[in-house]
Amino acid sequence: MEGLYLVARGFALPEQAGLLAPYPARYLGTLREIWPTRSGHLRVLLGDLLFPYPAATAELLAQIDEFLTAGPADPGMARVLTERRDTLQRALRSRALPLEED
Repeated sequence: MEGLYLVARGFALPEQAGLLAPYPARYLGTLREIWPTRSGHLRVLLGDLLFPYPAATAELLAQIDEFLTAGPADPGMARVLTERRDTLQRALRSRALPLEED
């Protein structure tokens, strides 16, 4: 499991945002596929590790909102998505702030 963690963290470095650009659109589909195939902590960990933080977009935020309001989902998956959604929303607000000049 340590190897999985290290590879995922190396993959999601901020300087890799360009390489990660295609992944936000694939995140929810991938999470839906792996969720029933893993158990407990591992699927929660994968939900976090696979989240494309550096390349996350407002479109992904909208997709998560749509997914969460579409109907019943596994409560654990809904919680993971709600937590990732909150982090994504904060990141998008932060990116929108003006840069300070020295």
